[in-house]
Amino acid sequence: MLAKVSFRPDHQPDIDTFVQRMTRYSQGGFFDLEENEASIRCVAAPVRDASGVIVAALSVASTIPYMLPECMEELIPVVQRDAHGISQELGWRVPQPAIRRIKR
Repeated sequence: MLAKVSFRPDHQPDIDTFVQRMTRYSQGGFFDLEENEASIRCVAAPVRDASGVIVAALSVASTIPYMLPECMEELIPVVQRDAHGISQELGWRVPQPAIRRIKR
């Protein structure tokens, strides 16, 4: 997943790129690869309230020597699990897939 991500600390994305990233991030998690602060990386996931609105985020951040790509990949499920747990404490429930019924 990280192999496809390329960021520079001084890069300011255009509005279309920004909206695409925010949409993708809202679906489960994201990385900050020095976009906000030089030499800092983080793995984060959204925290939702009972209505499903994102009200916060859970993040684990560190300096580059301690936040290698392999470490970031390992943190994804941990951060997502804990963000889901906090969300559930706030009343959010994982959406159930719609059941399609076939008319006969």
